Amino acid sequence: IHAGTANDEAVQTLLQVLMMRGSELPAHKLGSRLVCLGLGLLFVRKGDEADAVLEVIKTFDKDLAQYCQVVVETMAYAATGNVLKVQQMLAMIVDLETEGSGGANANNADGKSSGGADGAAEAKGGSGGGSGGGSGDKSSGSGSSSREQKKKEKEAAVGKQQSSFVAVLAIALIALAEEVGMSMAHRNLEHILQFGNKAARKAVPLAYALLHVSDPEVALLDTLGRLTHDANMEVAHNAILALGIMGAGTNHARLASMLRQLSGFYAKDSTTLYLVRLAQGLLHLGKGLLTIAPHRSDRTLVSNVALSCLAGLMLLCSELKESVLGSSHWLMYLLVPAIRPRFVVTLQQEKGKEKLEQKPISCHVGQSVDVVGQAGKPRGITGFQTHNTPVLLGVGERCELANEQKYISLAPVNEGFVVIKDNPEYQD
Repeated sequence: IHAGTANDEAVQTLLQVLMMRGSELPAHKLGSRLVCLGLGLLFVRKGDEADAVLEVIKTFDKDLAQYCQVVVETMAYAATGNVLKVQQMLAMIVDLETEGSGGANANNADGKSSGGADGAAEAKGGSGGGSGGGSGDKSSGSGSSSREQKKKEKEAAVGKQQSSFVAVLAIALIALAEEVGMSMAHRNLEHILQFGNKAARKAVPLAYALLHVSDPEVALLDTLGRLTHDANMEVAHNAILALGIMGAGTNHARLASMLRQLSGFYAKDSTTLYLVRLAQGLLHLGKGLLTIAPHRSDRTLVSNVALSCLAGLMLLCSELKESVLGSSHWLMYLLVPAIRPRFVVTLQQEKGKEKLEQKPISCHVGQSVDVVGQAGKPRGITGFQTHNTPVLLGVGERCELANEQKYISLAPVNEGFVVIKDNPEYQD
């Protein structure tokens, strides 16, 4: 409701929840991730305005603070193309991976030393009566404390994995605003897919989908097709969902055949088959008349609402078995506010009437061309076809009025519902 508003009352409420119940909300639990996501959505594309909240977050429990900080920073700089933040996220992924490997080595060393200590305690206990009983009590106490310590270390490791997952998605979220940033993000994601840890790898398919929402690209379809058969089922699940988001509302023939093949391949796995059916439903969204792309006005603007919905669903997909594949399948409804029609309808106010009525007129639809800086008035589309409105716009297409001398469009970009009026200077 308050996405991108930085509403003070909502911010204070969520911060109070995290402060009062931070110890009860470990970063790997769905409830804590939802609270952190809610805080992040308040600062969608707000940039530096989130700095004060980021300072407050540092006072939380270490693992929760790390996760919450990454989420808030990601949402604050989403769709801004900030290169420094992308570099910061890449550095964070590397740091978290080295910390995880260092922690594993330390755990192995602790296990060996504790094993030797337990063996010495048992030898002492067996050698002498009363002292043996005392040493037995001490060893049981140390055993329970070591179990608690291992549990905390395990939760800390899971928290770092969650932060690593969000950091990978952050690269795509920050870079999706413009073409150069998207191509750079593609290269970074390829490296993460090859050399990243388990948590980072399972975020890569969703990051690809964020860069191409309702825009299936052939090269990426091949990559995601391979990932749907990955040995790690979490990566395969995310790749299947990514295929659905990438082709949402496009009726893409090749993508439809891929999903049909996947439904046959995973016919005996009900969990994976459920995800395939979800992806098929998204592909044929509104029978091809709707889209969930966050871009508006020929990719010059980004909708905060659509971006918040997509980012929210992606961030909660770090543990699909707990969220969409578990009891929280209703989280898929997060996509609903992002759905919008992808057709162009022309409306005109008739003389003597107050209401706008549909006015079918002739228009040209073709691939958009960048005409910035060109002299004169060059045509903004190429390879166009002539249709009568209402007309559907595909990915990267633009609509222009065929008879611009007779009608004047009141919208700078012909998209969605366009109000037109008669040109008073036009003569037959």
